[in-house]
Amino acid sequence: MNRFWLSDETYSATEVFTVRSTIFIEGRGLRPLTAYDFRLVSRSSNDAATLLARYSTDCYGSLAATALIPCVGALNQGWRDIQPCVSIGNTFTIRAGISGSRDPEIVDLNFVVALRSKRPRIFHCDADGRLLTGVDKGKGPVSIALHNLPAGFVRVFLVPRQFGWQMGDPIEPVVTRESIPCKWLFHHDGIAKRVIDLTESRDIPAGGYQFVARAIPSGGHDAEEPFLLRNDVISDRQSASLVVRLPFNRRSGSDPLTTGFSRPPLTNRHCLKLNNSPRGTVVYAAFDGDARTSALDSKGPAIYVVRHRSPAS
Repeated sequence: MNRFWLSDETYSATEVFTVRSTIFIEGRGLRPLTAYDFRLVSRSSNDAATLLARYSTDCYGSLAATALIPCVGALNQGWRDIQPCVSIGNTFTIRAGISGSRDPEIVDLNFVVALRSKRPRIFHCDADGRLLTGVDKGKGPVSIALHNLPAGFVRVFLVPRQFGWQMGDPIEPVVTRESIPCKWLFHHDGIAKRVIDLTESRDIPAGGYQFVARAIPSGGHDAEEPFLLRNDVISDRQSASLVVRLPFNRRSGSDPLTTGFSRPPLTNRHCLKLNNSPRGTVVYAAFDGDARTSALDSKGPAIYVVRHRSPAS
């Protein structure tokens, strides 16, 4: 049995993923405190494999479920092998191996991208229904795409990003600057794909959010239940589906970038602090989720890149 396996947002092992879903990687029985590289193997023999991520195991040789490919097939992620136009049944390979080792102990993991699914889905989108994971505050509307929801009334909640939604979890809608809860009720005609404008991004505080959609059957009385029901549709159970970003600050020359993907706590090793990086190299930043205060729960962290200044300046 492979010591690595792929899983979906419910952490169920699978090799079949639909477009816009997130692929997670998990592992057990690995070398403790060891960095592993995960590469997407090119379908062309002339191209090198693309490095997707480098993750470290914990002191027990385990790798908790960690996002590897977000929104597969729906974003221009620089991976030419995975596009929305891939045909049903195309198989792709992720190659896992110990980073920088002469004996990398390579494991190949195959997966299939399926284009069509009858499962109900909801996600933030642009006016044409294309996946959109972020918006600058005040620079456009907040819109959602409904896929495969039944005809009838639909209640949609905008909620702060939560990790690992479970049935019965409380639903606490975001509040606008006018103290109005972000929840909407509208009639859906049952069309397979539909785009709905909900509100303007200027009314939503900056941060990371998810959507919860509830189809209300005829005569149903659970439209306002303040907790997650069995048939509720969540835009993403782990990651932020919408990140409302602060605008570019021209005075300071900084550009805030908000992140929206979860990862395991950094329980195994400290981050490395590098004072110098050669031009053209990739600079990484790590954030320990367990080190944050409770006041920062469900908030979108802003990362600023600014010119260094000495204490004297």
